[in-house]
Amino acid sequence: GGALSLKAAYSGTAAGAICEDCAPFSETHYPKGLNANFLLGDATAIVTEHIAKFEDPEKRDIARAAPEVVQLLIEVGALSKSTVVADIGAGTGLFVEVLAQVAESVFAVEISPAFVAHLQSQVESKALKNVSVIESGPSDPHLPRNSVDLAFICDVYHHFEFPKTVCGHLLEALRPGGRLVVIDFIRDEAVHKSHPAGWITEHVRAGQEVFRAEIESAGFRLLDEPSIASLVENYCMIFEPAATEQ
Repeated sequence: GGALSLKAAYSGTAAGAICEDCAPFSETHYPKGLNANFLLGDATAIVTEHIAKFEDPEKRDIARAAPEVVQLLIEVGALSKSTVVADIGAGTGLFVEVLAQVAESVFAVEISPAFVAHLQSQVESKALKNVSVIESGPSDPHLPRNSVDLAFICDVYHHFEFPKTVCGHLLEALRPGGRLVVIDFIRDEAVHKSHPAGWITEHVRAGQEVFRAEIESAGFRLLDEPSIASLVENYCMIFEPAATEQ
């Protein structure tokens, strides 16, 4: 499909992608590829369009709930002043500044060159000295081994073309005691009301049980599924590496 051709064009780690077939997705919903909206076209237009989509609390539950999400991460012990966080799929930076305020440091990881440039300009203009922007590939987040305490994936996992391979890299990047937190859409028409009927099953390739199985197959164990009161259309899963020291 289209995402495979994108992989060839954009992956800096094509060898890693060979381990796994590209995740199936709706080619009618994503005719140019799973991440074409973030990769193809004028960079300024991509950023402007997605700031409006991602950061407006009137239009997006996650934008409205961001402080509650960060508070949850603190309460479950996944986030503190000594935490190094990787915001995987940082987008236009919805969580970057607030994470930078409460963590030791933040890696803002992005596949989109347009978003990478925008994040870098935000880091410089806001003097976020503890934030580093990383341009990732479709199969590799490009994080150093043993470098992060929390990998945070919010409304992004369903855009992973090579989810098991990416999760394998995240497992290597986590320090002992590290956590992987995934927030994503409940793939249920009865629950999802913020888009037209039919959108959620086209946009999100699989449900929570499939995503959980993929993540577990990469070497993680599910720890908790905390509820976030203001997020009625999303679930949250917290994982730890399955092979913890005895």
